[in-house]
Amino acid sequence: MVDPLELRRMLLDERMDWLGVRAWVWETPGLYTRRAGDTLEVVREEGKKVLARLDLNGYPVYLAPEEEWV
Repeated sequence: MVDPLELRRMLLDERMDWLGVRAWVWETPGLYTRRAGDTLEVVREEGKKVLARLDLNGYPVYLAPEEEWV
């Protein structure tokens, strides 16, 4: 049986692959408790830092380039 947290991680990894994101940079241990609207810093494949805003299901849906951070 798959651990629920492991399943959540696998689903997030799949979503991150779709967005072309390589890895979470901050708060990885707390990833499973993130809420909708939270913002996380991520690094894309080419090494550029971006921000991801989470949707109602906790998936990243918007990536803002570093120069657009507020």
